Amino acid sequence: MSLDQLCLSTQCGFASTEEGNALTEEQQQAKLELVAQIARDVWDEQHS
Repeated sequence: MSLDQLCLSTQCGFASTEEGNALTEEQQQAKLELVAQIARDVWDEQHS
């Protein structure tokens, strides 16, 4: 599959249900940092 057709989603692990997901602010920040790092690792090289 081409990287142009691949995406990265934060849908799971945050609040996928009405009740939510008990995450601390630090856990949320860590998840977002991981998503950002994966995106940089995968797509930055392609656009350089």
